[in-house]
Amino acid sequence: MGQLKLRVDTSKLRVETITKYATVTCNDPKNPQVRLNFGGKVRQIARLNPVTLNLKGLAGSDLRASLNVTPGTEISFEVIEATPLRRQFEVIDTVTLADGNSFRIDIGSRPALVPGALRDTLQLTLACSDGEIRTTTIPVTINHMAPISVVPRGNVVFQRRDTDRLKNPTGPPVQRGLYPRDPPRWGGSAQTQGRHLQVA
Repeated sequence: MGQLKLRVDTSKLRVETITKYATVTCNDPKNPQVRLNFGGKVRQIARLNPVTLNLKGLAGSDLRASLNVTPGTEISFEVIEATPLRRQFEVIDTVTLADGNSFRIDIGSRPALVPGALRDTLQLTLACSDGEIRTTTIPVTINHMAPISVVPRGNVVFQRRDTDRLKNPTGPPVQRGLYPRDPPRWGGSAQTQGRHLQVA
């Protein structure tokens, strides 16, 4: 007879139900190895909605997002600090909701001159009613999008299988599209620098 102890780090778990496996070696010649299955349920003191934050919008505009933090157990808490670990965004406000036990965290990112995507982490520090100070983290993605995207991306390439259709004078034209992400804010014109292409 023996005893097996299993320790699981739950600090980064995003699910409630977990399953772990262990293989035990013993001196039984008929069955020297035994595979054990362990199941459990992790109760989150703080429920996060959403579990990841996505700041997304056009480059040059302010980006905003909100996180709701509600109790997941009988332990109540207060959000005493909300910090961006890499300083890629800022915490605008921490609001206590009407029930007194839930909170809303408002975050934002300042306008970016150059399109691009960044990743950061929001860390929350909670003062819990059982006397413990606990922290939890939420992944944050900041996506400053270009106002105009080209399909296909990069160079506009016409393959031979495309241009072969031009041998038929009554055939359809070969086209590539230029699509704005935000049509109400986009306007202008396009032109070519040669006589072999036309802009429709």
